[in-house]
Amino acid sequence: MTYQVPHELTDHATICGVNMSFLRESFEERAKKPHHKVTHTPEHGLSVRMKSGYMYLKEQKDAIVLTAASDRPDKLFKLKGTIGKILKELQPDTFQELQWANASDVGALPPNLQLTRVLSVEPLGTAFVRVRLQVPNLSFIDETSIHFGIALPPETGNAPEWPYVNENGNAVWPKGDKAFHRPVYTSRTLYPEAGEMDFDVFLHESGRISKWIKQLQPGDRMAMIGRGSNGGGLLDNDKVLMFGDETAFPAIAHILDKLPAGAEGTVTLEAENGADCGYPIVAPEGISINWITRGKDKHLSEFAKEQCSAAPDHFLWFAAERQDAMRMREFFRAQGKDPQDAYVRAYWNRNG
Repeated sequence: MTYQVPHELTDHATICGVNMSFLRESFEERAKKPHHKVTHTPEHGLSVRMKSGYMYLKEQKDAIVLTAASDRPDKLFKLKGTIGKILKELQPDTFQELQWANASDVGALPPNLQLTRVLSVEPLGTAFVRVRLQVPNLSFIDETSIHFGIALPPETGNAPEWPYVNENGNAVWPKGDKAFHRPVYTSRTLYPEAGEMDFDVFLHESGRISKWIKQLQPGDRMAMIGRGSNGGGLLDNDKVLMFGDETAFPAIAHILDKLPAGAEGTVTLEAENGADCGYPIVAPEGISINWITRGKDKHLSEFAKEQCSAAPDHFLWFAAERQDAMRMREFFRAQGKDPQDAYVRAYWNRNG
């Protein structure tokens, strides 16, 4: 028996041998994150609103019905994976028996993966490259999900072994010497009518992506993974403080384009040679841009701490190296701030 949920795309799974109270408490605990909301209704049982959609748990006789609901196939797939991950942590044996009602994806490519075609590769400033793609389904990368993954197959010279969906509804990716490299990037500009998208790549001195991007040519195919992540969102806040190094420039530029009218605040950008890096960022009226040079000026996190202390009512957006992000999280917690008033992320790790 199923029940109606107010979403266009849904899938159901029935599990047995699990205590509903234990499962409910466990899901509730894991749902205590910003932007998540837990409710209880007679119709749906436990309802958890998440970024990718909704998940429901309802007890029916001797079983529990799990329902995943979302507005896009890629988000629904991600949500089912999240439910499966939680269930695997709680009840590994039950997870092995988890089977979703819609088994049409089993054995196929994951719904959030699609093959794109490279249209152009152009240098941008002194250390970036802009890539334009022809994307079959741009709904995977929209104004609410600005991040996506690139799936680079291993450099073995052999045909890649592509991921597939298993019976539990999860993507199974090759491992070991067959593993894909899956870095995350940000869409810069979308062209919905043409089905095209630009994204920018910061060129490191070494690394697999830099080697790949230097060999990339128009006409090449590229596998893209939809991630359903908003990168701090198209900020609803009208008072913002943003900080980032080169890895965060595309996300900052994208968000600045979408800030609400009348927004005010400061953007601090750290680069090896400051503004001379030549990356194009245009701030709307009311937002000032401050360029700093790595190794010459104060550390990016020090600028962030000072400005946050001076403007405590501003939303904090910070993305840089892992240790820098950790310092900012510790600072923000020490101030007793609401986690929903900040987006702090590590976009790369100095130690690999």
